[in-house]
Amino acid sequence: MGGRRPALCFSLLAGVAAALATADPLPPAQAVAAASRWNGAWPAAAPPGSVPSHRAVDGPLLGNGDVGLVAGVKGGVLTFYVSKSDFWHLQPMSTPGHGRVTPEGNTQPRALGGVSFSLPNGSSTGLASANSTSPAFALRQDIGRGVVGWNMSLGGAPVLSGWATVSQDDGVSRIVFSLTVPAAASAHRTTLSVRTWGAQGGVTEGTAAGGTAWISRRIGGCSNATAAIATSVIGGGAADLVRVERGTPTVLVSAVVSSLDLGHRTGQCSWLWRDPVPVAVASAAAVQNATAATAIASASRTFWANFWTKSVISMPSRPEAEKFWFASQYILGCSSRAGRSANGIWGIWVTTDSSAWGGAFTIDCETSSAAALFVPPKLT
Repeated sequence: MGGRRPALCFSLLAGVAAALATADPLPPAQAVAAASRWNGAWPAAAPPGSVPSHRAVDGPLLGNGDVGLVAGVKGGVLTFYVSKSDFWHLQPMSTPGHGRVTPEGNTQPRALGGVSFSLPNGSSTGLASANSTSPAFALRQDIGRGVVGWNMSLGGAPVLSGWATVSQDDGVSRIVFSLTVPAAASAHRTTLSVRTWGAQGGVTEGTAAGGTAWISRRIGGCSNATAAIATSVIGGGAADLVRVERGTPTVLVSAVVSSLDLGHRTGQCSWLWRDPVPVAVASAAAVQNATAATAIASASRTFWANFWTKSVISMPSRPEAEKFWFASQYILGCSSRAGRSANGIWGIWVTTDSSAWGGAFTIDCETSSAAALFVPPKLT
């Protein structure tokens, strides 16, 4: 496997070099369409198999360089694992064993938590099987627009559909979840259980005024890193049990903030610490209507449209290389942004506290090939 990775890197770059030309970039709509040719889908019968994982995840992805999300399905629950690019357990460079996976306490990224969706016991879906059948989820990855969509079903019958996206370059990272009952569903409404949770260890949680649910995880280290997720329902009400109606989307907003967002370095490996919970709660609750949530989603679509106008190639004779190119560009667009923390080998998607190889790049090709993929292409 170690030999295949450099060969694949160099083969891809050779193919891309051959594809570069002097043609003008595509208009945004056409560029998005070109990228969307390589959208992904996970049918309900074949959900992602490596979410969570201490290595690479295989579910649909979202990201903005600050926050990453990956969707997974287990036991009738749809979970978006939320990670933060600066959420690392840090130790001074002089620490013996620095960079190793073990023992516990060495420098490496940490999992933060997530937001999960499921049908509660006694759910009012209008389906007789609601209490005896676990829901199934079919997932969609739209890399052209930076959106993850899903359809929930019970016994093959549609119940609910939704999509998620993440804000782009607006200071505090916010995640928008939109839920609706599809026209094909037999019931006009359903009740959904929503859980905002933190990874194991150092977690506190609570509910703020107005029903905003929040969690905070503190992992220590010399930075005393702490991060928070706060989830609110537009229109008010508890964020742990929401009613979804046909025809009118129910929208939730999660804000993600770390202590490193709010503090500043005071030494080699020390920061002025501030509690991220109040800022996360206020940032989630500040999105008070559907218009504001739509603006976040629109800004994200605009970012990706502009991104793809600078990142499109066409390789009709080498579809596998073209697919790899678009997927790699999307991963880089999600993971790496100016002014944000650099990612480790698994990108921005950290779903456990035990990332393989400590989350670090281990060979030259892994480091140089990631940078090489930023070569600006032109359309053939």
